[in-house]
Amino acid sequence: MRNTHLWADENPRAYHIRNFQQRFSVNLWAGVLNDAIIGPFEMLARLTGQLYVEFLENDLPGLLEDVPLEQRRHMLFQHDGAPPHMSIRLNKETTLVLRFQ
Repeated sequence: MRNTHLWADENPRAYHIRNFQQRFSVNLWAGVLNDAIIGPFEMLARLTGQLYVEFLENDLPGLLEDVPLEQRRHMLFQHDGAPPHMSIRLNKETTLVLRFQ
């Protein structure tokens, strides 16, 4: 640890900010299929149920393009208990969204 001393004729109460904290977060989605990683995909906003449904409808199909259709038909999606994953709309629409893949 080190102290900093400032001497100033004009401003005797001058100070120097040495360290500061700023909130930082990243939302990433990634999948694991056998020995391959699908993604990652960066979600730019704070995740909500609506944004997660939009991800499943609009972005996930592109991420799964290289996965053979037969494998996609037998894939299982696991979600944790996060509120966006458990939204009512998501529960109703997930089956429909993933069925066509």
